[in-house]
Amino acid sequence: MKTPTQEIHALLKQIKHYGIQISALTAMQEAATVRVSQHIEELNVGASGLIPTMQSQEKETKRSPLYIWDNIGEGG
Repeated sequence: MKTPTQEIHALLKQIKHYGIQISALTAMQEAATVRVSQHIEELNVGASGLIPTMQSQEKETKRSPLYIWDNIGEGG
């Protein structure tokens, strides 16, 4: 059986180990937050280029159903 002093030392060692684990997990969480922020920025940059493309596609799809006949002489 452990003496109270030995138990205290074992518990202190375990607490120190938990502190190291918490520090490691905190660093991992901070790194993940940075990566997520970078991905969000990449998506925003990509989306800013995509929006004008989508708007021009919407304009093309809003043409009259008879539009196909407008350019038939141009080959289609």
